[in-house]
Amino acid sequence: MVQPKVRKSVVDALMALATEKRWHDISLNEIAERAGMTPGALRAAYDGRIAILEDFVRGIDERVLAGIDK
Repeated sequence: MVQPKVRKSVVDALMALATEKRWHDISLNEIAERAGMTPGALRAAYDGRIAILEDFVRGIDERVLAGIDK
């Protein structure tokens, strides 16, 4: 599992790049640079852009489900 601090920086980097470029033009190297990490560290944490996007969605699900009364 990716550490919360790493998750936030990587997801934030991807989302910021997504506002600037087309999805297919975003590289893992750009995400790593924006997140302040090496490409190797990013690759160790995520298999690719889709995995980062899945982690973003998972984070939203966690927050929504945490707010639902039992």
